[in-house]
Amino acid sequence: MALDAACQRLRGAIDRLETALATRDDRERGTRARLDASLQEAQSERTTLTEVNRTTLERLDQTIGRLRGLLTG
Repeated sequence: MALDAACQRLRGAIDRLETALATRDDRERGTRARLDASLQEAQSERTTLTEVNRTTLERLDQTIGRLRGLLTG
């Protein structure tokens, strides 16, 4: 009797652990997917900012060149 009850409790504990593990895996997958999406968004934003920075730098160089031309001319 006591052994059967202990075995049932053990089976119940194992079932709960398996359920917890499956739930944790699902949550980790969801978290990983959100982190991947955030990383891709950040990389895309970085690319955009790099392009904007390059364009701004080119325009600034052109403006400085024109100003120098005006000052020396």
